[in-house]
Amino acid sequence: MPRACPACLAENTATVAEALASGSFYRCGRCGLQYVEPVPTGVPVFLDFTDAGRIILSQIERGEPIGELLTPNERAMLRWVQRHLPEGAPVLELCCESGRFLAALRHAGFTPLGMDPLPRPIGMLEERGFLVHTGSVEDYPKDWPEPAAVVLLESLVRFPFPVTVLRGIRERFPRACLSLSVPSPRRSLKVPDFDRRVDYPPHHLTRWTPRAVVSALRNAGYRGTCRIVPIRLHWMRGAWMLRILKVLFAVYLRLTREADYSLLGYGTPA
Repeated sequence: MPRACPACLAENTATVAEALASGSFYRCGRCGLQYVEPVPTGVPVFLDFTDAGRIILSQIERGEPIGELLTPNERAMLRWVQRHLPEGAPVLELCCESGRFLAALRHAGFTPLGMDPLPRPIGMLEERGFLVHTGSVEDYPKDWPEPAAVVLLESLVRFPFPVTVLRGIRERFPRACLSLSVPSPRRSLKVPDFDRRVDYPPHHLTRWTPRAVVSALRNAGYRGTCRIVPIRLHWMRGAWMLRILKVLFAVYLRLTREADYSLLGYGTPA
């Protein structure tokens, strides 16, 4: 019998969605979340994006438009921050990885604060003047300002008990808003440079639906909403014929329900 759903916490409602070599992905009958059972050993697993971060931040330092370097979910997250927070507000990114979103926050006039479980990317970001620290919520430095918002980009899928992670954020920063993104399971395999077969253990332990995102936020103590962010095809670039082909491809992906990029969840303290 699988454990209770790690998003909506419903018990005894799951069925097997995909059998794996060790265990299975179960689908919750209430919120649609898919989750691995049994939980693999050695999780969560975090990737080191230090080298990628050096390249990206060097591009930004050379004057390349930062908006062109952001992923669709990062662009949507930045717009949310700009709409809801005053300029200069401190914003904490957990699992900040390459530091790309921290750079976008700084460029937009906010005070970026970054934390990551791995020390190597933190050292790289410190060299570039970012206020960063190794660890997670429980390691938040006492002399740092209280964040107005906490963001978590694409990393919630690494944790086997996501509500526990979100509750930790809610308890540590009771007045802060929360904005998170998770990869959409319907992100197309047909788009060049998109590798979507990484949604397996030990890196990805959950696959989300909008209802599951809202349920997890609610169970962590937030009033939550969720929206879908589509892929970005840069259809205005290139010759006219290429632009037309991109538009037709975009229509095809939408009709086949493969136009999603990420699910964005927004939470305000309940």
